[in-house]
Amino acid sequence: MPGSGGTLAVRLQEHVRVLAGEIGERHAGRPGSLEATALYIGKSLMESRYDIEGQPFEVSGKEVLNVCSEHKGVERPEEILVIGAHYDTVPHCPGANDNGSGVAALLEIARGCRAATFGRTVRFVAAGAWLEL
Repeated sequence: MPGSGGTLAVRLQEHVRVLAGEIGERHAGRPGSLEATALYIGKSLMESRYDIEGQPFEVSGKEVLNVCSEHKGVERPEEILVIGAHYDTVPHCPGANDNGSGVAALLEIARGCRAATFGRTVRFVAAGAWLEL
């Protein structure tokens, strides 16, 4: 799993390889790939020592999850900065650039923030499918 070590460039590349290469296109017409992606994102965030929350919603009659975690602020925790990326793709596209790279960045920003202290809460959100097919 990318979160366990290596340089930032190697970890980013590995996230994109898994998302675009192993999992492939991710949209409402391929609910198994959306589920595999949500599991991958959740596992990556947990390896960075975050608690995760799934926020389910329905697209094209199928349940999809937003995968969320938070790094609580210490001075103004009620003020929230959201860092997000969507993890679905358009049909017939492996989604390396849309949005495997965005998810990879989200996961590595979360990883890098873990040891930091912030005044405000930082919420990481990987958003599921929004496109109805």
